[in-house]
Amino acid sequence: MVFLIVIIPASIVLAQEELNQNNTDNGTFVINDSESITITIEGIHSSSISSGDSINEFENVGKMIIDIISHPLFILLIGAWVTKVLIPRFTNNIQVQKENFEIKKELIKKINSSTTELLVITQMIAKQEIKKEKVSDEFLKWTKSCAEIGATVRAHWDDGKNESVVEKEWNRYYDSVLDLYNIITNLPVKKKRDKINKDLKSFFKSYNPVLRLEYEIDDVDTIIEDFFKIVDELDEYENNLKKYSEALFELVYLFDKRKYYLLKLIFRNTIRNQ
Repeated sequence: MVFLIVIIPASIVLAQEELNQNNTDNGTFVINDSESITITIEGIHSSSISSGDSINEFENVGKMIIDIISHPLFILLIGAWVTKVLIPRFTNNIQVQKENFEIKKELIKKINSSTTELLVITQMIAKQEIKKEKVSDEFLKWTKSCAEIGATVRAHWDDGKNESVVEKEWNRYYDSVLDLYNIITNLPVKKKRDKINKDLKSFFKSYNPVLRLEYEIDDVDTIIEDFFKIVDELDEYENNLKKYSEALFELVYLFDKRKYYLLKLIFRNTIRNQ
């Protein structure tokens, strides 16, 4: 492209000088596009240049430009630029996009499997269908998987200055699932439960309007309040096992749907660090 910028204006100048030189040899000097003077033995005469003469001049310049563009050397240089610069850059972009897609695909697969397993475990705990030893093993496996997910998110979306939207959403999702697990397995004191109640409402109601939620935001308060109302009455837990499981199922439903919001964020946001 630099070759074009330099050659074409230079060609126009050379063409104009050639035209002016021809006019000078005949005793005619061009003052501007519409006026010239002619020196003869009889004296100096001023005359105007017809529009036809100007058109002929531009036609000559245009012909010279076409000759340059169609010259084999010019075509060779353009071909070399395309081969050495344009094609490698295009190929590299395709490769980067493919690698980014693979990174996102593996991350989404890991998030989907790990969180789904733990949410299922919480429901089994509520129904007393799983032993405590099994719960500990599953929780340990989940925390290990989450550590790997967090490291991957930071490695590819962290710019070293501000927390990215992907990292922020993942951190909040992880904290919220952990709060739910603690409520099910180690019932916190009332003050702690109230804080978790407030945090969960804030989490499920916050979202980017560009991305559609998979649940109705108006249902958030009702679902969370119903769950914590039963949790606060756990003195009658044995008599309310079915009701407790149903309320937990609704809350787990929110977590599962919120997970898809996180996955959409990952797909839509460009990886910052390759």
